[in-house]
Parts: sequence; C-alpha cells; structure tokens
Amino acid sequence: MAFGKRPGGLFGSRQPPTASAPAPSALPGSRRIASNLIGIGKGEADLAGGAARIVRFLLDSYNDEHGINAETVISAAGALAGFAAQEAIWEGFVRPGKIAAAQALVRVGTKSGETYFFGDLLNAILMSTQEGHLSIWGIAAGPAVKLGAQSLPRLEPIVAHCSETVGTPAFGVPVLPSNLALKELPRQALRHWPQIKSILLSAGIQPLHWPLEIGVAAQNLTLQAKDILPADIGALVVMQAAIPMSKVDPRTVPGGTMVNDRAAYGLPPDMFADVRLNSLMDVEWRPCRIMC
Repeated sequence: MAFGKRPGGLFGSRQPPTASAPAPSALPGSRRIASNLIGIGKGEADLAGGAARIVRFLLDSYNDEHGINAETVISAAGALAGFAAQEAIWEGFVRPGKIAAAQALVRVGTKSGETYFFGDLLNAILMSTQEGHLSIWGIAAGPAVKLGAQSLPRLEPIVAHCSETVGTPAFGVPVLPSNLALKELPRQALRHWPQIKSILLSAGIQPLHWPLEIGVAAQNLTLQAKDILPADIGALVVMQAAIPMSKVDPRTVPGGTMVNDRAAYGLPPDMFADVRLNSLMDVEWRPCRIMC
C-alpha cells in the first residue's frame, strides 16, 4: 500500500487544518524485543486475524488521491485503541459484573456538561510497563526499540496535556512535530468504531484484548511507514491519540458501550459532576507513577 509523499522528502501530503493481558505468544507473530515491549512483524503480511483486517480497513479508509497520510492513519489507529481500552472495561469487567462501575472508572463532569472517564485500570491498559502486563504503549513503542531509536517519547506531557485540556476545545488535539499535519483529528476517527468493533467481534476477540489487537494494528502501520515516518514519532502519534480518546464519553461515540446505571457510582444523578477539573491531575497522575 503506497503512502503519500511530502514535498522536500517529508512524509505525506499537506492540507491545513491493565487488565490481565495475554502473553506475547497469544498475539500473532509476537516476541519480546525489550522489557515489556512487544514486536509483531515487519509488515501487513505478518499479521493475521483481527489486526490484519483492521490494518486493511484503515488503509482503505484513509487512501485518497494523494495516497495515505501516515500520521493520520496511525493517529486513527491510536484513537481507536485508546477508546477500545475504555470499551474493554465496560464490556469485559462491568457488564459481566466482575467489577462495579464506580470501582472500574472515575466519572468526571465538566462545567460545559461533558463527561469523561479516568482511572487506574484504564491507565494500566494504556501505559503499564509492569512485568507481566501488556499495554497499548508496550506494543506501540516496539518498532522504535526494534529499529534502534535512541529514546522513546515521554508520556507524562501527553497525560498532563490531556488532563489540563479536558472540557476545552484543545482536548484531543495532538501536540506533534511541526512537519506533521493530521487530516483528521483523533476524535473524528472514532467514527470508525462500529466497523472496528464488528471486525473484533467477528474475529472472536474477547473485549479485554480489543485495545491490544488494535495496538498491534497501530504497530504494524508504524512499521509500514518507517521509511518516511520515524518509528519513535509513530509511537508518539499513537499515544497522543490513544490517551485522550480513552477518556471520552462512550455515549457520544457510535457503537460505544456504557452501563447506564447511575446508582452504580453511589451518587444521586445531580452529583455526577462532583469530581471536577481541580482533581483531574490527581486522578490521572497517581497511576502514571507506576510506569515512570
């Protein structure tokens, strides 16, 4: 699949604007390439099952007359993986009654009336580097390590930006190198969730593995684009999309899941907004220290 080329050799065309995880052997062609960093394969041919179908779907969806803008398709994969992390909690823990909603996620209301979800379990699926855990970050960072990157993107600034901008127009707008320009923001990429969820279900993938499967697809896209987008930047693009999109209200996403039980949080309906913006940094940074 051909990617678009940037003028001057830069990549792409320009237009203005943890849950218990499977062992590496449970993922197609996977192997450890560093502590808690997983390598999958060299290209689309190395994939099988749901991840391969997700890759093909995204490449087809973002192919236009200019080719495929790499940062846009990789960002879309990151956004969908991040949202799948929250879906995994609703579908894999809360709906079956394994964990109460209030234990699984912290519901945060904003003055504008929007709702977001935070929590330790969500961050573990996103970012854990603990031994024995797989995470979106552990998969997304794999290509950079494999290809010899001297350093990896720091997640702390992404987490801080997410927390500081929630409820504002800047929420979910990635902070990327100036030579990159997304044709579609991560929030808009969630329009593909019904198709991605259908792929995951038809492939027989359990909800707790949904974010990892999409993470494998994101890793594969990063590898395919490595000659025109450095793999460490690809990992940055993935996480700049995944972290904020894991927080969005699933009721605002087509096909999103939420157990609609207000009493599950032990609060009357008019008290959902009690967790306000001044507590977001505490909610978000506490679990992050596990990996830092």
